Amino acid sequence: MQRSLRALRALSQQDRVSLVRAWFVLLVVDLGLRMSSLARVQRAVASALRRETPLASEDALEYIERVQRLVGIAARHHLSAMPCLRRALTVQWLLARQGIATNLRFGVRREAGRLLAHAWVDYAGEPLGEPEALEDRFAPLLAQGSEKNTS
Repeated sequence: MQRSLRALRALSQQDRVSLVRAWFVLLVVDLGLRMSSLARVQRAVASALRRETPLASEDALEYIERVQRLVGIAARHHLSAMPCLRRALTVQWLLARQGIATNLRFGVRREAGRLLAHAWVDYAGEPLGEPEALEDRFAPLLAQGSEKNTS
C-alpha cells in the first residue's frame, strides 16, 4: 500500500487526473458490457471521436503511450478484474476523445484444447502496448475500428 501511494504521489498532477479518468472509464465500459452489448459500447467510443479536436501528430504518440500506461495502472487497481477487452475499449475511448482513431482487434488461438481470445487496440497498423509477435500468438479476426470509413 505504501509503495502504491508513493507511486501515485510521483505522478504529475495531469497524470493523476488522467489516472482517475481512466479508472472511471474502465468502470463505465465494464458496466456497459455487463448491461448492454459490445456494439453499444463501441458506438459510444465512435461518438467520442467526433467530439474532440485532434492532437497534433507529434503529440499523439506521447499521449498514446501515457494512456496505455495509465489504463494499465487503473486496471490493476480496480474493483474487479479488468480483462483485455475492457482495457482495450478504455484505451480506444480515451484516445478517441483526443481525436486519435484506432482499431479494436480480436485474435484467437487454441491451447491445450481450449479456445483463447484476446482483444487489443492498434494505431496505424501497430498493436498498442502489446508484446512483439502478437499476431504470431493470436490469429487476428476482423478489426473493429473507430477510424472513419473512407469507402
